[in-house]
Amino acid sequence: MTFIPEGFQRIAIFGSPGSGKSTLAKKLSKLLGSRITHLDDVFHGPHWCPLKFPQFQSLVKKRVEEEYWIIDGNYSKVRPMVLDRATLTIILDLPFLTIS
Repeated sequence: MTFIPEGFQRIAIFGSPGSGKSTLAKKLSKLLGSRITHLDDVFHGPHWCPLKFPQFQSLVKKRVEEEYWIIDGNYSKVRPMVLDRATLTIILDLPFLTIS
């Protein structure tokens, strides 16, 4: 892990599908050396089978209790848990591109 500046220890990234959450998370991870948790990967688990909410919640809770992390995703039921521990929150609010 590289030096992580104050305020960048735990980063939460929220936004609509396709807004660039995972892309930004990967770039920040490369820059800071923090591990990424993509909530889609946690929720859907192996073979893209959704977890029951208590199991999903437990896995996210373990992750947010760590000292350094980057979490991206849009799961409202665990958002308060993530926000309570985040030192930086990024909300990607981009217009939806329409082609006519």
